[in-house]
Amino acid sequence: MEDHGPSASGRVDPDHIRGAFPLPALRSGNVVLLPGRDLDTGADRRPVAVPGTGHRLNAPAATNVYYPKDTGGFFNYGVAYTAGNSLHFEELDVAGEIGLRTGDYLFYTDSTYTHTRTDDWYVRLTSNVTYDRRAQMQRAILGDFQASSGLLGSNLLLGGASFSKVYRIDPYFLYYPLAGFAGQVPFPSVAEVYLDGNRIRTEKLSPGGTSCGTSSITGGCGTSRS
Repeated sequence: MEDHGPSASGRVDPDHIRGAFPLPALRSGNVVLLPGRDLDTGADRRPVAVPGTGHRLNAPAATNVYYPKDTGGFFNYGVAYTAGNSLHFEELDVAGEIGLRTGDYLFYTDSTYTHTRTDDWYVRLTSNVTYDRRAQMQRAILGDFQASSGLLGSNLLLGGASFSKVYRIDPYFLYYPLAGFAGQVPFPSVAEVYLDGNRIRTEKLSPGGTSCGTSSITGGCGTSRS
């Protein structure tokens, strides 16, 4: 019997293995069958890679979304009248905002006007031009803009130019990681995915590497398992 143990270098030569099943090696989520020699036929076995599979459980993004680029505008206003005793005039406050849009550009400005018995003053609040690149979720603003530190932070009104990544431009984009599972299956298998104790998906898995990304959890804390 020919020795097929470790060589002097400490490595096992696959060509010396006789009558053994192919040896699996995990490489980048795939199962790779190492080369060897078949005992019955004497033919050389070539390496065979079993590709990994991935499953996404999120609902696919809508493809028929209409992104308008028509020219239009809006005007909003509010009026407040203050009177004193015997309904004598005290103060008049008027606030308004104007927006004009054409293509991916939006011009916006708002202001206030105050009239009292002795004074009158007009205040322009903000004015800017906004350009959105919806496919890249990017926004450029020239003029007055607010710099925000997040949902739990505060806002600061600045003037000049701004270029930022705005994920809320695409309501279907998930910018936070989701729970997922990955592993290897030696035989055709079936995976059942549960969300908060309810089965939401059943997937058939092929032999090899597999990964499964769960759907997003809405409405607070939740658990998922498969």
